[in-house]
Amino acid sequence: MSSHPTLAAERLFAELSGLEPTQRATRLAEACAGNEALREEVEALLDAAERGAAHFDGLRRRLGLDRLEPGPPTREPVSTDQFAPRRAVDALEATGSAVGPYRLIREIGSGGMGSVWLAERVDLLQGRQVALKLPHAVGAAWRRAGLAERLAREREILATLEHPHIARLYDAGLGATGQPYLALEYVQGEPIDRHAQARGLTVRQRIELFLQVCDAVAHAHARLVVHRDLKPGNILVDAEGQVKLLDFGIAKLMEGDAADATELTRELGQVLTPGYAAPEQIEGRPLGTAADVYSLGVVLYELLTGARPYAPGAGGRAALLHAVLQAEPRRPSEAAPDEATRRRLEGDIDTIVLKALKKAPQDRYASVAALADDLRRHLAHEPVLARPDGAAYRARKFAQRHRAAVVAASAALLSLTAGLGIAAWQAVEARAQRDAALRAKALADEQAAAARAAERVAVAEADLSSFLVSDLTAERDGADMLAQLDRALTMVRAQYALQPELRGRMLLSLAQNYRWVSLHERADALFAEAEPLLQAAGQQAALAQLTCIRGTSLARAGALTEARARLASGTAMAMQAGEAAIGAQIECLIESAWTERYASAPRRAAELVGQALALVQRTGRGNSELASEALNQLSRAQFESGQFRAAAESAQRSIEMLQRIGREHTPGLRNAWGMRAKSLREGGQPLQALVAHGAEGRFEPAGPDLPTPMREDYAVTLLRLGRFAEARALADDVRRQTRAQGDPNMERFAAITQLRTAAALGRREDVRRLKTEALALFAPLARASSLRMRALHLAELDAALDLGQAEAAQGALAAARGVLDRLGDPASPQWLDLHRGEARLALLRHDPGAALRALEPALAIAQAQSIDAQASLLMAEVLLLRAQAHRANGDLSASRADAAAAQRHATTSAGPAHPMARLAQSLGT
Repeated sequence: MSSHPTLAAERLFAELSGLEPTQRATRLAEACAGNEALREEVEALLDAAERGAAHFDGLRRRLGLDRLEPGPPTREPVSTDQFAPRRAVDALEATGSAVGPYRLIREIGSGGMGSVWLAERVDLLQGRQVALKLPHAVGAAWRRAGLAERLAREREILATLEHPHIARLYDAGLGATGQPYLALEYVQGEPIDRHAQARGLTVRQRIELFLQVCDAVAHAHARLVVHRDLKPGNILVDAEGQVKLLDFGIAKLMEGDAADATELTRELGQVLTPGYAAPEQIEGRPLGTAADVYSLGVVLYELLTGARPYAPGAGGRAALLHAVLQAEPRRPSEAAPDEATRRRLEGDIDTIVLKALKKAPQDRYASVAALADDLRRHLAHEPVLARPDGAAYRARKFAQRHRAAVVAASAALLSLTAGLGIAAWQAVEARAQRDAALRAKALADEQAAAARAAERVAVAEADLSSFLVSDLTAERDGADMLAQLDRALTMVRAQYALQPELRGRMLLSLAQNYRWVSLHERADALFAEAEPLLQAAGQQAALAQLTCIRGTSLARAGALTEARARLASGTAMAMQAGEAAIGAQIECLIESAWTERYASAPRRAAELVGQALALVQRTGRGNSELASEALNQLSRAQFESGQFRAAAESAQRSIEMLQRIGREHTPGLRNAWGMRAKSLREGGQPLQALVAHGAEGRFEPAGPDLPTPMREDYAVTLLRLGRFAEARALADDVRRQTRAQGDPNMERFAAITQLRTAAALGRREDVRRLKTEALALFAPLARASSLRMRALHLAELDAALDLGQAEAAQGALAAARGVLDRLGDPASPQWLDLHRGEARLALLRHDPGAALRALEPALAIAQAQSIDAQASLLMAEVLLLRAQAHRANGDLSASRADAAAAQRHATTSAGPAHPMARLAQSLGT
């Protein structure tokens, strides 16, 4: 199942445990002569035992375990060899015994810190075989407060690691005796190095095998899980040549967060294999993904050469640790087993491996994906992005290691060359200038190609990260997703503390994710933190993007003039950066569209999104999440300008694109379905909207896990369908939810829906109360000529008309008209609501002539806005009002004709039970 100490190591460890230190060292050197791997295994077991003995008594006192009631015996009494392997099977770990919901079948491995058993689950998941890890327990030490909760919490995090090359962690918990267990996927295979050696794989085949490992590690890093113990024994290859990473996340369970080691760490010691551990891991510094990059470098080195970068020599473990921290590794080509392999490794492979093995985390590859990309470039005979260490770098390292000798030699050399230097300079100056010009051109060409390649890599990595985060967003509730983002923020600040330019980019990306889940205040704070870092690094494209995003934030706050100035500045920066900032140019167009929508200029917003989509297509990103989001933005702009058919079609294009590129479980797809549903409803097709709200059966549209805007929109659709009681119950729930979330904007819309449903149900007291509450909620927006104020006045108008309150209706009508007149947009879809309201008010005042006059423009707008002018609830409502006006005017023939047409429209678009269909039927008889 996993890499555990060999039987030879365990036997030697047991022998050495009973010896004095001096005898132990002599016996170890004698027994391990010529066998470095055996020495390392035994030293690791000895180290674990020493740390366990030294820390256990203090640990029990800190945790208060010495005061706990003794529990059922689990293992032999505590002693200084508590972490030594137990070869005798005791009462707890015996074939047929139960540990939690698992029955032990047979032991498949044992080591200094625990044993591994083949086991099967015997409850509801009966029959599934797992590899059950049982860390060696110490009396009642495991039965302490909080451990079960900690294991459960970590299990949920690690359960997100769903990758074909990662052995799954199925379960983590405590058995009846309080001992922790870890249930993992049972894998039959052999370590990657042995697999490659046994099959005589070529260098290319070994790299291709290693790339499977990189893909798996990159997948976990994107979910903020670091392995911390990568080594060949934890990387198995099955009979089909497929890699499986083992123990992914077990190190996290044992160590906890970098800043706060868990009690498990202090009990069992740091999870660390010296030969593969990064320098920062050996020194006990905080760990990030760079530690796994280093370990992968060691694994790749060993996979290609059969040796490791550092050999401990006679000094044993101490010498090995010193080498990892201080010495420079041999080039892989120098450690190659034969001449053919040496030639194959020289150049790119040497460069790639040595970059992964840099001492300082910031000098390594920025990510596992970047390491993998360079390997793929090498296999494709393309230039790699890593560069060999220059002479200056090597000289600086030599000087650091031999400071005193270098100082003395430098003084003598300076004296010797002072006279010769002037003559030499004159002889080579002309030649140097010529060569420098040629080198500069070659370097410029090379750097341009590398920059283009790096941009493609960065775009792909950002797209992958965006997908992973958005996929998590769709599958988790808000609190869990927020915790995930907070963990990512902590990691970014720690890992990139010494790389401000990368930290700025990562903060920008995280801020966008906070913004994605509507946490605008947190996003704005991170944007402000990232801005000076991007400025200092001269990252003009990212700075342009950030400038435009912050412009939209100003527009959201109502500062439209300042917002447009900021957007103009960001757009100019993006244009000046040229082709290198195409992404920023697209972002600025989309952000400008947001601002125009905030300014109630949706047609201008649609034009800007159209420009963004054209640019997306030109850059070859027509099938991407960026393109789908631009389509969603286009759909919103079309919706707000009353182009409901176009809005529904744009949303459908976004849906199909996201499904085509594998984004079926992301918020983007959910939002696209929401826009399609709204567009269908407002375009007169509420029955079709009902289906779209559930994404054709993919989720429950009223489900509490859905975002509140989507639940509120569903309540409006229920209202349009005449399902007033259901709409009211959902609106009540949404309003409670938005109030608890501190989201005043969504609470305003929920209050409007409550007001409309109360009026439709004829609840006068509710209407009076809800109107007062809605006015209080909208008071901060009273001076704004926005969509939200229009929505309030039109809701007041309909509520007053439903209750027959002519004076109240007249006041709301005047307020709504005032807002629409100020906006100066004759195509605004709200004009239909206004004209219908005028007609209803005229009928309430027994003025059918005025009603018919108001219905003329209403009918024209309804026809233009209807997705299907032959079957539209918009048409049904206008025709029904006209039928009533004709009847009041004494024209029964015209009334019956309009009523029949209204019934046909209402029945087709909203069903025969709809109130309009029933009323039209009664008028037509």
